[in-house]
Amino acid sequence: MCQPPAYDAGMPAANRYSAWFDGRLADWQIDADAPAPYIDLNYFAAVFREFEQLMPDSGLHVVATTALGDGLPATGPNVVVLCMGDEFVVPPAYSHEVRLVVKTLGGARRRPYVAVTHPRRWPALPMAVAQETVVQARRLPWLARSAQRSITAHRRPAILDVPIGIRAFEQSPAVPFAERQYDVAFAGSLVNEATEHKRRWQSQKLRARQAFLDETERLQANRPDLSVWLRVVPTHWDGASATRSYAAALADSRIVLCPRGSSLDTYRYFEALRAGCVPVYEMLPSRDYYNGAPGVRVGHWSQLPTVIDRMVSNPAGLLAQHHAALDWYIRWAAPAAVAQRIADRLTRQPA
Repeated sequence: MCQPPAYDAGMPAANRYSAWFDGRLADWQIDADAPAPYIDLNYFAAVFREFEQLMPDSGLHVVATTALGDGLPATGPNVVVLCMGDEFVVPPAYSHEVRLVVKTLGGARRRPYVAVTHPRRWPALPMAVAQETVVQARRLPWLARSAQRSITAHRRPAILDVPIGIRAFEQSPAVPFAERQYDVAFAGSLVNEATEHKRRWQSQKLRARQAFLDETERLQANRPDLSVWLRVVPTHWDGASATRSYAAALADSRIVLCPRGSSLDTYRYFEALRAGCVPVYEMLPSRDYYNGAPGVRVGHWSQLPTVIDRMVSNPAGLLAQHHAALDWYIRWAAPAAVAQRIADRLTRQPA
């Protein structure tokens, strides 16, 4: 097991980066040409390369992981944890044992993921409420344990909420907005795992994606004048293995459809902003890097034809949204912006 270096706040020391997956701690090389041990670390390697420009030689040990339980192999006042993939949105068990947890998908507060505003959603409301109740009940032990440890430690855990990042982080040459080939684009899956189709009760993601896909296919069939790039893969991980072609399609699209997944966060939203595409989405969490963000919300995907008609019939407005998307990405989600967010928090919260 790798051991963290001894920490001395008064002695400059190079920052160290590790990845902890499947119970194994290994060095994480953040260089641009280094292979990533986990797909999301392509983006976060760029974040921490920017971080090195802000807080070099700070003696920090950054540990990237998807784990939430006890047993983190490196703890102490010099340890910063990058925690990814927690759709339950709970405080990790090790939160009180490290200096800072940098966390995607929400710090520790989960807004119920039940949409009730549109009548087309009402038939599935009892099932959605029941499923969300089960999720919230599964979160309670984590929240209770964190509260107990806060009392014992006389402090709350330091958890910094950051954007989910960009999975399709390959760089494709940007196509001028007016010359882009596709009016509307989507690529993705209906489920995370193939076994989800066999569940007695469909997940919220599967119900939402089925409704979304029906409307998108109807749009494609009824509007031959629109260029629609639509790719549906069997599972989430099949899509994750084909990010290069997806990134190239984004760079050549004007509008990107961003249906919800198991959580409200979606890589697709930030991937669209980065490419200067205008995102169309169902709902987004209430967080500073979403609040006021560009894009068009649909109350239900049955509204998609009307929304797309309105967008494409206003080229000037669409171009303005294109520039707003690029500006928002630079301000909130670009690696330099996220690195600054982390550095600011560490500066405000010394070891």
